Amino acid sequence: MRWEAKYPFLAKIVDGLRFLGDLLAVNLLWLFTSLPIVTVGAASSAAYAVLLRYVREGDVPILKTYFQSLRENFLQATALWLISIAMAFVVYVDWRFAGTMEGSLHTLYLALSVVLCAAIAVMLTLAIPIQSYYRNSLKNIIKNAFAMAFCAPGWMLLIWLVWAALAAFCLLVPFNIVLSAGSLFIMWGFSIPAWLASKITLRIFRIFDPNLKKTEETNESSGSEEES
Repeated sequence: MRWEAKYPFLAKIVDGLRFLGDLLAVNLLWLFTSLPIVTVGAASSAAYAVLLRYVREGDVPILKTYFQSLRENFLQATALWLISIAMAFVVYVDWRFAGTMEGSLHTLYLALSVVLCAAIAVMLTLAIPIQSYYRNSLKNIIKNAFAMAFCAPGWMLLIWLVWAALAAFCLLVPFNIVLSAGSLFIMWGFSIPAWLASKITLRIFRIFDPNLKKTEETNESSGSEEES
């Protein structure tokens, strides 16, 4: 009899500690490779490459998967990040123009800013995970991201809610509390929300990718046969 079956409670504790350790490794890798700022897109793509596999398979060679994805997806992921930055600059300019105008033009510029903010959110929270998981052209990655967001708005909003909760904590909680939690952010500030977002993102992928669902069903049936 394996010790996990003999001591199930202890096995759960060990699994929990291993889970936190894995997410700690992903978070530290993401922080380290994001330091030049321009590489945030590539670092996020590499983190999602690990976390999406982690959610599906449960056991992933973190270092190998991370740096392989960082190398292979660097150009596309960086392009997505720079496009998002450019769109954010347009939002800033629109917002400034809106503040100097009144009436219908004020409303128009504000509406444009809201639409662009939603587009940036799709780029950062769905296009980058898609880019990390599938091989495709940059144009098709962006097109597929917006198509998935449009066809699965509930799941998309749930992903945004995950990241909004983190942003709300940083912005609304007193600064001294945020500062005292700084070590937790260094350890898990990106990886835990990204892990939650990855679980939701895979649900979106299954809607549009029947092969993904078939593969998972095959793996589950194989695992059940091995256990029996």
